[in-house]
Amino acid sequence: MGPARRTQDGPWHGIEVDVDGRAVTFELLDHRPSDRVEAVLTAYVPSALAAGATLVPHRAVDPGWAAGVDRAAALMATWWDHAPASPVRPPEPAAGEPPPAPPPGRGTALCFTGGVDSFWALLHGGHDPTHLLYVVGYDIDRDDTDRVESQMGAVRAVATALGLAPLFVRTDLRAQPAITAANWGRDHGAAIAAAGLVASDVVERLVVPPSYANGRLIPWGSRPDLDHLWSAPGTLAVEHSPTDLPRFDRVRAIAAEPLPQQHLRVCWEHRTADANCGQCEKCVRTMAMLATTPHLAAFATMPGRQDLADRIRDLHPLPEHHVRMWRDLRGTGLPADVAAAVDHVTAEPPPP
Repeated sequence: MGPARRTQDGPWHGIEVDVDGRAVTFELLDHRPSDRVEAVLTAYVPSALAAGATLVPHRAVDPGWAAGVDRAAALMATWWDHAPASPVRPPEPAAGEPPPAPPPGRGTALCFTGGVDSFWALLHGGHDPTHLLYVVGYDIDRDDTDRVESQMGAVRAVATALGLAPLFVRTDLRAQPAITAANWGRDHGAAIAAAGLVASDVVERLVVPPSYANGRLIPWGSRPDLDHLWSAPGTLAVEHSPTDLPRFDRVRAIAAEPLPQQHLRVCWEHRTADANCGQCEKCVRTMAMLATTPHLAAFATMPGRQDLADRIRDLHPLPEHHVRMWRDLRGTGLPADVAAAVDHVTAEPPPP
């Protein structure tokens, strides 16, 4: 892994690093990114572990960060089939080599995609962020210009409404062969932390919204026992938002809030040009959860209630890992037709 090169594309200020012969770029809008070697290294740790590869940076790394990576590798080895040792093999520190300390008085960034977990962490997590961090190139392809501009506009609108600053990172990480060959569900937490490290001259704390709740934690790239291990002491503290509430309760907690009603975006399949396609499992499940409240019709980015039961039936057959989440909706106050559709897609298959 080579040294970082500074780049600039208009207001986007970047660093470019060669990893296994290919350049990967992280850019920061209207801010100068940090060129700390730990940033790009963090993004590649899970995929290197899975591939049994070694990451060799061009210079020594922060000992506190390295200790966290050691612990992260050992933890992830209990979930996935790889060695428990860190894949990072840095050179020995040289005299006078430590990077400059980041500036004082930096803020707190909340990772924000406009989804249920993001809005819950923003409105009810008690984190007091100063910035909303959105990464172009993770959940939306950076070349999907119209969708990127729409999403950045939504993040700006939410930030402005709350007196916060939007903070945008743009990267081609997901297009890199080592990442495309890996599992994004396993890799994404480290990738989020890497974006925070790139922005660590602007913020000193990064809050990652919750995914699975306590009691439902599964091997996953972003968890309360994993995210903090990507921290770089004195540079960036990474933390996972509280996981006490399941997704259903988070949905209900934000259902009456005007900002989610205007800007909620949960879709990642992008089957249509809309913010939410209204057809994929995640869109339809979110709509079903909102249907247990009086507020579904208020969500401007969601289709209407009128054909929700048909949308649910169209999901049949559900993948097994989704069935449990849908069964959780039984007995939650769904309208009768929606409840019947949920019963249909979660029914036990007849015996052979």
